[in-house]
Amino acid sequence: MSESVFPQPMRLMNGDPQPGTARGGLTKREMFSAMAMQRMVVDPKWFGDSALFSDVERQSHHECTAIFAVRYADALLAELAKVKA
Repeated sequence: MSESVFPQPMRLMNGDPQPGTARGGLTKREMFSAMAMQRMVVDPKWFGDSALFSDVERQSHHECTAIFAVRYADALLAELAKVKA
């Protein structure tokens, strides 16, 4: 799950893109996690009940927010992968 959101090809010294070298930027997982975290920070009540979080013991709000954001991203990526298949 490390596909870049906005892959950029490496450039040759003359500025031309080098074929087959697209990389860099945020991964889809990182971007989706950040988007979920943004929503959770704005409205902490938004978490809701979910099986995704049943194993999270009582931790600090910050730790839970980070864990939940990554799990939402992973769930979204898994669903998107099913659609492609």
